Amino acid sequence: DIYTTFRYFPLHMVKFYKKFTQIESLKNAEYINDITLNIPLHQNLTNDNVEYIINHIKRILDWNINKLIKHIGLIRVQDPTSISDYSDEPLGLLYLAASLEANGYKTDIINFAGYSNDSWKDNLDLSYDLYGIELYTPTAIYGIEIAKYIKNKKNDSIVICGGPHPSAVLDHSTLNIFDCIVVGEAENTIIDIIKNYENGIKNNRLIFCVNPKKLDDVIFPARNKVDMMKFTRSLNKVAIIFHDDVE
Repeated sequence: DIYTTFRYFPLHMVKFYKKFTQIESLKNAEYINDITLNIPLHQNLTNDNVEYIINHIKRILDWNINKLIKHIGLIRVQDPTSISDYSDEPLGLLYLAASLEANGYKTDIINFAGYSNDSWKDNLDLSYDLYGIELYTPTAIYGIEIAKYIKNKKNDSIVICGGPHPSAVLDHSTLNIFDCIVVGEAENTIIDIIKNYENGIKNNRLIFCVNPKKLDDVIFPARNKVDMMKFTRSLNKVAIIFHDDVE
């Protein structure tokens, strides 16, 4: 959806100018003409338009470069509107961390719970090869801001997103900053995504996960990655449901 053209032709190839020269071929000029693509460049471009174009060009140039993923950071986005940002542990990220570490990828949980809108910037480690950001609809705007910050500071980092927000909405155009948008339960799919990057295989930008057939196949969440004593939710009554495993 970015308008591009092949626009500027060597003068000896333009009909009007041929009568002014006897030159029939200029190999270098013709070669440059064949490989030069013109991208939008005009006064009506907004900063968001420019950022969108840059990110797409980077994605095209980088997708076929093998990238070894050594260290992964999974980000729990802050929620300044929440009464208690520490009610629950980031369970979805803990499941992903368990799956990643079981497959040999060193993974950290970057927990921004309780942070103000901008205070997280001083505590964001930019040394990770890949970042995964969990998005809920009320906090998606903050996750997008974090992704933009990472890309601006370290543009070779891979930043993907998942969680309830991208899985619930139909229009993902506001998530263009992300290299991949993951829809569904990603415990298994995340491994395939990373291996594709490592092997120089281009991932689809929008990836739909295949959910596990049995809960018993899902690895236990890596609760050792966070301080569980910081989370405050308590239950007065608990209902335990037992069921037979029926295919």
